[in-house]
Amino acid sequence: MSDEGSDAVIKNLKAYEDKMRSALYILADTGAKMMEAWAKENAHWVDRTSNARQGLKGSAYWDKDTIIVVLSHSVDYGVWLELANQRKYAILQQSILSKKDELINNYKKLLGA
Repeated sequence: MSDEGSDAVIKNLKAYEDKMRSALYILADTGAKMMEAWAKENAHWVDRTSNARQGLKGSAYWDKDTIIVVLSHSVDYGVWLELANQRKYAILQQSILSKKDELINNYKKLLGA
């Protein structure tokens, strides 16, 4: 194979990698937003200021070659909602569990598995 042919293959592989990374990120971020919406809709506490509910945030980011999906509280007392009162008001884990299969199935579809 000529150098030009090798260069073309490498260029095409790089373009495929970039597209795949973008698609993987979009799926992860969409999954995080679905988890966020589910958490906001199903949180077990009574809103007083609505700050805790509005402060539930889902996002995704790359850490080298690993994509991370995050669901978190943005209020400082979110940790107490999750851990205090025998976890009566915990919502993060339930939200993740409610959407994880859908997210995994979307990845399988993307990858042709």
